Amino acid sequence: MNMKKFLFKNIFAVNIKDLDVLSLDTLKEMDYLENLPKTQRENIGLTPFLDDSNLFEKVGNCLFFKVKKEKKDVPTSVVNEILEKKKKEYFKLNQTKLPKKEQAALKEDIIVSLLPKAFIKSTYIEFYIDTKNNYLIVNGSSSKKMEEIVTLLKNLGIDFNISLIEPNFDLTEEMTSWVKNNEAKEPFNIGTNCSLFDPITAGEIVYKNLEIAENNEQLLQNLEHNNLVKELELDWHERITFKLNNEFILKSISITDSFEETVDEDVGEAEDIYNYFQGTMNIFVEDISEIISDILKK
Repeated sequence: MNMKKFLFKNIFAVNIKDLDVLSLDTLKEMDYLENLPKTQRENIGLTPFLDDSNLFEKVGNCLFFKVKKEKKDVPTSVVNEILEKKKKEYFKLNQTKLPKKEQAALKEDIIVSLLPKAFIKSTYIEFYIDTKNNYLIVNGSSSKKMEEIVTLLKNLGIDFNISLIEPNFDLTEEMTSWVKNNEAKEPFNIGTNCSLFDPITAGEIVYKNLEIAENNEQLLQNLEHNNLVKELELDWHERITFKLNNEFILKSISITDSFEETVDEDVGEAEDIYNYFQGTMNIFVEDISEIISDILKK
């Protein structure tokens, strides 16, 4: 069974406070577009995390949720084709072009008329709430997904407050120092990907598959010219690698053989998807909470 299907590829974490965990039991599965009025274009809500009857899955002190976003796809080319036909009919009848305002209204009417036959496109956002460490963790690398999750939960009647996770030091300066010295603080090791930015011009320089070492003259030269590290690949305990962004976002998370060996030892030959999910994610969430803690240590 492929454990990577469960693991979060990116992590945007915030502190969550004043959450009544019991209120999460009142959450309901979404009403799907196929059951809503034919003219409704999109919808968002909670859907079972493992495609079974449970709306969320509990792993240790963490609750895993999945958000489904549905949107009806009305091809622009089809809309434009019908619109052009209507415009020609109007010109033929009135010997003048259809006014711009009426074109916009007609286009909207065309879209509405096509909605009942439109295909539904679905996208998903996964997140979990770590009730032990008071984290809300979204599988994403942008604030937009976090905003969507927070807005949805609020709209569903869940009360809580969030705040950014902010180290008591400047993360940009810290990572810049690591690269200059070719050494990160324990238990991290520097990887081979690094992004710099110029704080004045906002220009960026990206290094890929590059050995970040003292003899890398170009890299050091750019740092000497006041460029700063925006994103840095790190290895944690030779178990998990990721790119740390200076906005405290973990990107491109990847597991190593060491992590897989731990899962194999704990989970074994489990064929049941639920038990495999439980075993894998129990290890993953513990590692992630430790990674966040280790980053915050000065």
